[in-house]
Amino acid sequence: MPRGRTPRNSQHQSPAPSTPRTPRARRASPRQIELDLSIAAAQKEKERRRALRIESIERRAAREKEKEQDARNRRALDDIVTGHLNRSGSGNSNGNGVNEQPSQTNNDTAGADSERAEVRPQGHVGPQFNASQSRTVTSNLPQRRNNLFLPSSPSTRQSSRASSRSLSPLTQTRHSGHHRHRSTSRSHSRSRHQQRGRSPVRSQGNSRHRRDDRTPTHAQSRSRSPRTPRRHTRDIPEIPFTPFKTKHIDQRKPRERDLSPISYSIMRLAARYFRVRLATLDAYPSESEVVSWVKASFRQACADKNAPRRQERFNQDVVYYKYMFKLIKCKITQLRHDVKKAAMSSVLQAYGLLLTTPTQQIIDRIKFLNLDYGFAFEDPDNRVGLLRHPIFYTVAMGVWLNSRRSDAILCSSSFNPFPLPTVALIATAVSFALDCWSSGSRVDKDFEVRDNVDTYRDFLMYLMEWKEKNPANLADVQYSLWRKLWSASGYAPVSENDNIRRLTDKDFGLPPQEASADANGLQTGE
Repeated sequence: MPRGRTPRNSQHQSPAPSTPRTPRARRASPRQIELDLSIAAAQKEKERRRALRIESIERRAAREKEKEQDARNRRALDDIVTGHLNRSGSGNSNGNGVNEQPSQTNNDTAGADSERAEVRPQGHVGPQFNASQSRTVTSNLPQRRNNLFLPSSPSTRQSSRASSRSLSPLTQTRHSGHHRHRSTSRSHSRSRHQQRGRSPVRSQGNSRHRRDDRTPTHAQSRSRSPRTPRRHTRDIPEIPFTPFKTKHIDQRKPRERDLSPISYSIMRLAARYFRVRLATLDAYPSESEVVSWVKASFRQACADKNAPRRQERFNQDVVYYKYMFKLIKCKITQLRHDVKKAAMSSVLQAYGLLLTTPTQQIIDRIKFLNLDYGFAFEDPDNRVGLLRHPIFYTVAMGVWLNSRRSDAILCSSSFNPFPLPTVALIATAVSFALDCWSSGSRVDKDFEVRDNVDTYRDFLMYLMEWKEKNPANLADVQYSLWRKLWSASGYAPVSENDNIRRLTDKDFGLPPQEASADANGLQTGE
């Protein structure tokens, strides 16, 4: 049998060697992938910021090195020009025949310059400058009038004038009061800084020269700090302050939260007065009426808040006026929407219609109610009890007496007796709500002006005709409507002064038996 083979009939066969299985890689979840990407991006951003920080440090070090080099160059050039001035000044004074002796101050200066010349020879000009370079480069300096620091004696002034006339333009410019601490290297450093894109910090010059030695004009022309901007001497008109964020001024829809607390409180009170005018005078005013009512409401609010400055700003600041005008004017659509919403939520139950009512029965009933304002009667079938239907109380309670801060609670005198324009607005909303159910199911529509203003005007004219025919009956209906609303609200009137005494019949000189029920109702409603 060959080596390495096992017999065929062998019962005990060795198992085949098993290869180790490699673990199956798990698929990363999208959240894990997103987390890894965010970590990598953060690390990359960190490295980028570190590189920028290192680069800024290197640039700062290079600038400091250039400043030190410029300072050394200026000191070297100062020594060269000072020595040239002393030599040329002494020679020119002898040539011009000036016999008077200089003062002690000039002697001391000449001695100091001679000592400096002994320590530093004429040929020694520093590590980067020589005489030819200084003459070539400094010839580009601006030419100005000579303003030397001279002694007070007349003889010294004459000698100094003579020496200054004989000096080269370089020396005259270099030793003027305006350029005593400037140097040629500054022009080169400025060009280098302009190429680099950042203006350098202006050096204060040589420490040997005092700041008081400058002329008053030069001291006034320069600012105290190189980083301080130049002050303008002309008068700048003061811009009026607007108490809201400027980035929201040009928005199409203004926001109340951008106002300051004082302006916000005034705007809210003015909007309340404007809503009361809309409800009690005309719910569909013209543009001229809107403008006049907004101004009157804002004026009244400023008077109540004792804010004459806001009233002055409203009259003069156009931006403030437009912003406030938009915020107050939008209460027109808000009031109409509130009345329409209150009518839509209760119109079916008010007239005995349910969701389980057959569709055809709903259509016929709504058609009958809309015929000649039948919905306005307490008994639509017999047309009895005009303006006494519960729908008027329900809508009025939901819009004007739903909380302690409602319009009819805070401005109760404007709603007593209940105004006819307010009744007409409620009737218009009820008619619109019935039209939405005219197909047997609810169809939401927009409470548009063009579709409902005619209904409002017609119903208001209908009430005016009633007032002409029987004014006492209509007044009784108005007082009765207000008394029931006031008693149902459960809120006491809000007055500015709690010490105000309530009027009685005795105040008008009437006996108690002549007091009518309506008058008693007025006393409880006010």
